[in-house]
Amino acid sequence: MEESLRQIRFNAKTDSLMITIFRLFDKNLKVTQNRWTSKEDAKEYEARITDFVDAQIKPLLNKWNEFCHPFVIDLFNEALKEYEKMKQERSLMNFQDLLMKTAALLKDNSEVRTYFQQKYKRLLVDEFQDTDPIQAEIMFYLTGDDVSERNWTKCKPRPGSLFVVGDPKQAIYRFRRADIDIYNLVKELIEAHGGEVLQLIMNFRTVETVTSLLNGVFQEHLPEKETVHQAAYRPLYSYKEAGNSVIAGIKKLVLSDNFAKNKTTTLDEDAKCIAGYIQKLINEGHEPAEFMILTRQKEGIDVYTRVLEGVGIPVSVSGEMEIGTIPEFMDLLRLLDALVDTTDQIAFVAALRSVWFGISDEELFQWRQAGGAFSLYSETPESLNGVTKQHFDVAISKLQQYAKWKTTFSPLVAIVKIVEDIGLYPIFAVKTYGKREMTNLIQILEALRVKEEEEALTFRQAVQFVKTQIEEKTNVISLEEDENAVRIMNVHKAKGLEASIVFLAHPGKKPEIRNKIWSHIKREDNGATGYFMFGRKHGQTTKPVAQPLFWEEHLDEEEAYLLAEEIRVLYVAATRAEKAMIISTFESKNTKNPWSLLLDGLPVLEDIDIPEVITDENDRKGNITTQDDYRLETQGLLDWLEDRKQPSYATFSPSGEKQDIFTLGIEREEGGGLAWGTAVHEVFEGVVKGKEAEIVIVSTMKKHEISLGRMEEIAQVVERFKQSTIWAELKIADQVLTEVPFTIQIDAKDPLYQYVKKRDNAEIVFVNGIIDLVYKLNGFWKIVDYKTDRPRDVEMLPELTKYYRSQIDLYQRIWERITGEQVADKQLYFVTPNKIMTL
Repeated sequence: MEESLRQIRFNAKTDSLMITIFRLFDKNLKVTQNRWTSKEDAKEYEARITDFVDAQIKPLLNKWNEFCHPFVIDLFNEALKEYEKMKQERSLMNFQDLLMKTAALLKDNSEVRTYFQQKYKRLLVDEFQDTDPIQAEIMFYLTGDDVSERNWTKCKPRPGSLFVVGDPKQAIYRFRRADIDIYNLVKELIEAHGGEVLQLIMNFRTVETVTSLLNGVFQEHLPEKETVHQAAYRPLYSYKEAGNSVIAGIKKLVLSDNFAKNKTTTLDEDAKCIAGYIQKLINEGHEPAEFMILTRQKEGIDVYTRVLEGVGIPVSVSGEMEIGTIPEFMDLLRLLDALVDTTDQIAFVAALRSVWFGISDEELFQWRQAGGAFSLYSETPESLNGVTKQHFDVAISKLQQYAKWKTTFSPLVAIVKIVEDIGLYPIFAVKTYGKREMTNLIQILEALRVKEEEEALTFRQAVQFVKTQIEEKTNVISLEEDENAVRIMNVHKAKGLEASIVFLAHPGKKPEIRNKIWSHIKREDNGATGYFMFGRKHGQTTKPVAQPLFWEEHLDEEEAYLLAEEIRVLYVAATRAEKAMIISTFESKNTKNPWSLLLDGLPVLEDIDIPEVITDENDRKGNITTQDDYRLETQGLLDWLEDRKQPSYATFSPSGEKQDIFTLGIEREEGGGLAWGTAVHEVFEGVVKGKEAEIVIVSTMKKHEISLGRMEEIAQVVERFKQSTIWAELKIADQVLTEVPFTIQIDAKDPLYQYVKKRDNAEIVFVNGIIDLVYKLNGFWKIVDYKTDRPRDVEMLPELTKYYRSQIDLYQRIWERITGEQVADKQLYFVTPNKIMTL
């Protein structure tokens, strides 16, 4: 309600505003009863508002979404034309193009059909339930006796030319167009053209103690005769017998309801119990390759992998894993974030706590208590000593080195050097699954190299690119053949695979179906029609902005398909086991358990005994080498390099050397930072050169990815600058130069050497810098340096001026040396407080 009033107060009264406000109420509205004096009143108003929203607002929003839908479709049609044009110009095709163009080639060219039919007399298609409509079309063109027939559903296969094997109960890939519709259609066509359909019901994989129980479950949930949405029930008859195996059959792994509170605790406990049970069986003589862990979705695979590997059980993962959840990648991003903006104290602390430096919360507390600042350029407090001091000295010196690399090398080279220096490759190498992560890292850095070749990148942009690659990359991992390891994957990756003992894991998350439906494909004899709803992401949710007419009908139909498919997913999961299937469950709280249909149909299952996980701490720790041991062991190995490492020259940047300003303890307002300061400098440069302020502001903010919501703020900064005495003098100046780069060489005998002397005492120093503004007035030069510091207290400006004095004094001396002319005045212009400090 408050947000609605704010929107009305500050925005023009338009139809768009009305829709924006109505969308605020398109949610499950709940009152906070403890803020009402009467609970009855609270419930009454909640009911009245909810009824109003359901009866008035939601129907209106649906109508609006339907109105918008044709415009969105037109937009995407135009985008599709451009996409097709781009592929044509570049001679590119995607996988879908290969299928569609092959089908079109066969459809429109009888001579092509004749050629391939003579070359391939018979066609065998396995796993036909996974075939999409275009592949089915190609199949009939390659076997049809009339090569001139363009309608593939009318192509009659030549006798003996087509042999199709498939199980409709395993049709689980509707999301990639391989749905039961096309299976049923092809089956009908084969029968209509004189073909024969045989039922294969013998199971050569699973023992009878498993299949007999499953038959009872699926007989209840599958129809006797196939329907539009569902395959028909067919019993399974096992060829194998269980023999004397103690663990044969279907059992359950029962977790306490205490672990059902959230998915994190569910995953951790389930993984620990499964690891303990597998460990017990391996100790009794079983091999790791006998076990398979299946999750309903890809979420959680990393947890099971981590826990099993933590107790020394080898693991092989298949499927998609989000590499952004891997701790080493997360800590790499934290380190890079700290280097992007060296003024960000939170990022700095996060980097210190990362695996690269391992500074504990207690050590951070000691540092702060001793007066240390959370800054990359902080001095170590004198009162701090011992191990904590050593840890901080190493960490800060490393971070300072990385910050120097950031300004010295290209973004790619800097990031590669940082990755090598922190030892990320060796960390991955010692992990049993690290080969995949190392490959991912190499691929990401290679993608960054390509990106850097295409366009010039700042370090911030390069880090953002790496972050996007890591956070969005879901790596498709294939099982390594003949690897003696526990296999972990989601159900969709388990098609065609089997294992002696299968765990149906992660009982804490059932797939959402209706809320995840954004499209429906209606297949008909002459083709298919797609119905798509479009949305806009808001945080973790996506809200509809356009939907086709009669969307609820399409939604109901699609939901019917997916609910039927969910039963088939369970069928696939339940038929992977050879000897035993173990289902994870809670004592009673199984409303979110994806395996609940199986559990409900099998009420009497034996519980497995969950043993304690045995961890050999000596094996896990290995040979620990401390930093002191490492230094002692390697001392002197590289002494021969020291003489050659002495620099023949050094570089110095007046602005780059002033990063220790953040140790002054001056409180700053929010909204500053490196990107903001750079943007202000570029905008000032543009307006001084006579460019239109608004154009310069918009382009600069977009360039530095600053919200356009701050456009008014920077416009006011420009306006204040134009009201200053500096601007007035620029209007009458003899000469005006802005953002002037310079480079000069200074040796140890030069009077300016005192300004630029480096810790390495290099005899020669190359000084590089940029002077923000220089102008000549009445024959004398004036220098202006912009400062975007945002001190909360303007009384601190004299202290800041004192701090910056050496920098602008150096600018004066360098300018006088370059021009041979006198600088009469030098000024610091503090942008935010709009103050000029003359030195």
